[in-house]
Amino acid sequence: MHAVAYCDTEIDEGEQEANARLIAAAPALLSQLQYAVKLLGAFPALGGTAQVQSMRAAIAQATGGHHDL
Repeated sequence: MHAVAYCDTEIDEGEQEANARLIAAAPALLSQLQYAVKLLGAFPALGGTAQVQSMRAAIAQATGGHHDL
């Protein structure tokens, strides 16, 4: 078994559990964000908006890529 995260012992148990849930949900959240960007990209009026650019930057951060805004 391998550790996937280290939780500081000074963080209360509720916050540790919330962080664990977020980490567990991250793959699904990333997948859905990628799908949303793909859909929005099909509409030129939406695909180039600052919000979609921000979404692309978040995807790049999550996947270890880079993104120039």
